[in-house]
Amino acid sequence: MRILILLASIFLIGSLRAQIAKTFYFDGINNSKSGAYVAAHPTQNLYYTAIEKAIGGHTVTTLVCLDAVGKTLWYCSTPHFGSMSSFNGIGGILVTATNIFVSSYIYPTLTTATLNIYKYDHAGQILDSLIISSIGGLSVCKGDMAFSGDGNIFTVFKGSNNVYQYCKINPNTMDLITMVPIGYSNYTNTNIERSMFTTVSGFNTVITLALNDTIKFVTLDLAANILSTNFIHSPDGQLTDIYFNGLDYSLLINKMFSGPFAASVNPLRIIKADGNFSIQSNSVFPVSKAVVFTSIISDLSGGIFVATKNSNFGGGSVIKISGTSISYEHPSFNSNFTDIGIAGNRIVLAGHQTDVTQDCTGENRGNVFVNYNKLTVPNFEVVSAHMPLHLNNITTTISYNSSNFEAPFGLTSNYNVSNSGSTIYTSSLLISAIDINSNLKVSSSNYNNIYAAGPITNPNGYSQLERDRWERVWKINRTQIDEHIQAHLMGDVNYSTPEVILNWPGNGNTAIGQLAQLTRYKDLNNNMIYEPLLGEYPLILGDFCVLSIYNDMNADTSESCSALAGRAGVEVYEYIYGFDCAQDSSLQNSLFVHYEIINKSGTTLYDTHIGNFIDYDINLAIDDYASSDVERGMFYGRDGFGSGPQQGYIILGAGADADGLDNAIGIGAQQSINGYGYGDGIIDNERLGMTNFVYFNLSGASNGDPNSPLEFYNMMRSMWHDGSPVYYGGDGCTMGTTSLTSKFTFQGDSDPMWYSTGGIDPGFAWTEEMAGNPPGDRRGMASSGPFTLQNNDTVLFDIAYVTGIESISGGYTSNEALLNCADSVRQFFKVNETPCSQDFDFYEPFDGIYPFLAMQEKIEKVEPILFPNPTTGMFTIQGLSDQAKVSINDLAGQLLEYCITNQSSISFDYCDFPAGVYFVKIQSDNYIGTIKFIKQ
Repeated sequence: MRILILLASIFLIGSLRAQIAKTFYFDGINNSKSGAYVAAHPTQNLYYTAIEKAIGGHTVTTLVCLDAVGKTLWYCSTPHFGSMSSFNGIGGILVTATNIFVSSYIYPTLTTATLNIYKYDHAGQILDSLIISSIGGLSVCKGDMAFSGDGNIFTVFKGSNNVYQYCKINPNTMDLITMVPIGYSNYTNTNIERSMFTTVSGFNTVITLALNDTIKFVTLDLAANILSTNFIHSPDGQLTDIYFNGLDYSLLINKMFSGPFAASVNPLRIIKADGNFSIQSNSVFPVSKAVVFTSIISDLSGGIFVATKNSNFGGGSVIKISGTSISYEHPSFNSNFTDIGIAGNRIVLAGHQTDVTQDCTGENRGNVFVNYNKLTVPNFEVVSAHMPLHLNNITTTISYNSSNFEAPFGLTSNYNVSNSGSTIYTSSLLISAIDINSNLKVSSSNYNNIYAAGPITNPNGYSQLERDRWERVWKINRTQIDEHIQAHLMGDVNYSTPEVILNWPGNGNTAIGQLAQLTRYKDLNNNMIYEPLLGEYPLILGDFCVLSIYNDMNADTSESCSALAGRAGVEVYEYIYGFDCAQDSSLQNSLFVHYEIINKSGTTLYDTHIGNFIDYDINLAIDDYASSDVERGMFYGRDGFGSGPQQGYIILGAGADADGLDNAIGIGAQQSINGYGYGDGIIDNERLGMTNFVYFNLSGASNGDPNSPLEFYNMMRSMWHDGSPVYYGGDGCTMGTTSLTSKFTFQGDSDPMWYSTGGIDPGFAWTEEMAGNPPGDRRGMASSGPFTLQNNDTVLFDIAYVTGIESISGGYTSNEALLNCADSVRQFFKVNETPCSQDFDFYEPFDGIYPFLAMQEKIEKVEPILFPNPTTGMFTIQGLSDQAKVSINDLAGQLLEYCITNQSSISFDYCDFPAGVYFVKIQSDNYIGTIKFIKQ
């Protein structure tokens, strides 16, 4: 049982957490060049974003209404048939107490382009529209729009003849009042979001135009007469955005618009001009990351806020400027901002986020909304479908639909440990089975998404807004839970519940077919309702945890790239977690996954196999080898030329059918050599390990990528995707050195019982090198089965990703490090304890009524030391307290020695024991933990 260490202190976490960051998702290929734009309701705490996407051969203008916490309240979409040009984009968004106006630039062709202005009510209904065209169409330059001093709307566009046109529109009738030319353009850059800007100065309107080497200001009166034309020449870049605070203009300048390039090439440049367009300052601010500056806003106190996007498709930021220096520059993350505004004391932003997982149409559909208090330093880790993970030694991306580790904004591997180089391109969950009528049931994918976000929902209830609720992950750590409990215990009125705790998915909506109880939480009052504001909290695994929920019943063929009639009918709860345990590098270099998979198909699933598809990219994608380790239940990738880290995947435990027996360790029926619970004297606690593994290549051959449900089903049972057997030796495709079939490929000498060949000794160790295979783009499919899954039953599936990194100073190779890491992780999981006294149970630190919880005093923890380690046989444990219980186990978990000592140190002689890994477990008043040592 865990004891929560409660400290008598009040946490200063009130307003610092008062921020909202949210992504919302609407179908469509790519965001338009202009991205997304945002505006606030003038009196209510509502926000609106306007975006454009391409869907089914045409462009769609989408207007979204969000509340103050980023929840999508409604959305509406207006299609423009035959318009899929990447030059389409939003021109601007205006919001009044009664209406919303959105302008869209539509380019089916450059000679037929139009400016469309739509008028909506506050329920998202289109009330009227105006379409403005020009002889020869519009040029590829976008503007914005504003209200003039007399309450009309004015905007500007550039015709194909390069003449700028000023337009004035009656917002009540949506009639064009006037359209007059205001000058000629030599502007040629189309990488910019906007190039024409509208502002109001008194009763006059000011149009600011970005020219190639000049900024041009045209001032007009209410009758559209040009009063003056002014210029700022050679601004050392081109205008990207402008903000007028009623006194002076802040002009945002970019020198570069596309990357990659170095940060020094495109510093932040802001030109300030007074109301007469005279330059007051021309300031340059060095930035730490290579970004493109997209939008600027200024508050009444003179603070300037700049939104950015990454120079190479990812990782935007927000920069705050106070006086002559940058106040903060947020690190990049998987979003690009395209518009920034101020609503009272709040900063609001909109942008886009490329979806790192693909569907059949190559869809990239993420949009970002951010709302935070401008007096705080923001933490823009958005509530996102793809969450960056930077914990322990691991850097990667976790996604909502089982397709993890894919790099945001780029087709590169994105699983990096200790900065040793990326090792995994992607990994996804695989499930295959046969129902009672011998129908194939498969939910599996390689590079295309098969799963829909959230729990299984009635089809008529799985609306866009419901989907929007679930297309996210929940990232949380143990400290947040401890602080939450502490705040409720202390009655901290300044405490603000973190979004991840507040919106933890404890309960489903039974009215639309969801389960009443979803993910795990502490129900303190036992009413089966998750109530975080009463102090209830999520139950998580590890020190940090990322949760996602998905299913295969609400998916559709446009997303899955396969027929879904044979889907398995499962609901999946995926907990990705890790431990912060500096005492053991294997834990710092490992990531665990716990799946809870519910059979909601309505039928029993037989011959069930569960596993993962993994594409290892060690250093490069095209130079890898694949190997398996039968005894460790591991499949791993390595560089075919011997350099770099080695990356492993271990099946720690999966389903096994109950048979009323304590099944033995072995290769017979209902036996296993790499699972858990075998031969331990306990009936029906067995869990299968890895039972099948096949590699495959990027090709159309029999050992190439699977594409259909049947092909996945075959490979999960150790056959090639065309149904042919895997032969031991060579490339495994043809009967060569032996006629033996094999359940594993490239297992080397890791199979002393010859489990993979049915107990027959093939006479040699099978490796890629022995087979003479050239390195290549190796992928692999590892699984566990078969077992039976009854309808509405849940199967638990646990895996680990482990990494081996060479240490020249430590004297071990990447392979030695990998095998040692695998041994440690499997042992920790088996005995349910790490060297830092952590366990693999759900973290449940508090169970009671807050006002009556007694304070626990912190126990002084003294950690014993074992030396020398590694040892040739003699070793000493120092730092023990009275009545310390010491037990020593081998790697298989067998107890070798047990004693109780009152001495502060104790020595052991293991000279006669075989070389290998051993574990010392120590229990005393001030320490509970495990120390691993190596006998050489």
